[in-house]
Amino acid sequence: MNEVLVDANVLLRYLTDSPRHLADRAAILLETAERLRCTLVIPPLIVAEVVYILGSVYEWPRREIRRQASRRALGLCPLRAGA
Repeated sequence: MNEVLVDANVLLRYLTDSPRHLADRAAILLETAERLRCTLVIPPLIVAEVVYILGSVYEWPRREIRRQASRRALGLCPLRAGA
C-alpha cells in the first residue's frame, strides 16, 4: 500500500482555496493520491498546526474548521494518523 505524508501547507491551501495557484496544486496532489489509492498520513502535530492556523490566522470558528475538514478531507483517500 502506498502512503503519502501530508504537510500542513497542503491541507491549508486545500481547505482555504488560497492562494488559488497553490490551492489548485494541493487539490491535484490529493486527487492524484486518491486515484492511485494512496493512504494519506497526517501526523497529529500537523492536524494541530492546521487547526491552530485556521483559527488564529484565518479566524475560522472551530465549528467551521470541523465542517470544512470533514466535508473536504473525508471524501478523499483513506486517512491514517501518523506517529
